[in-house]
Amino acid sequence: TVFRDKRFKVHEVELIDPGATGAELVDAVAGVVGGLRLVTVQPEGKAPMPYRDFANGTRPTVGERFT
Repeated sequence: TVFRDKRFKVHEVELIDPGATGAELVDAVAGVVGGLRLVTVQPEGKAPMPYRDFANGTRPTVGERFT
C-alpha cells in the first residue's frame, strides 16, 4: 500500500471487526484501519517493525488514508 506518498508494506494484522471497511486510520495510536489492527509494518526504506514503533516515529493522525 502507500502511506504519505511512500510505499508501505503490511506484514501482520489482526482482524478486530469483520464488518468494517475503509482505508482510513480510525485509531492512529493502536493502528486500526477499517476492521484491521496493524501489528507489523515496513515503511519504505526501513526494516519491518511493530506498528507502535512506526507510530511513535511518524505520528500518524486519525483520518489519514492508505492507498
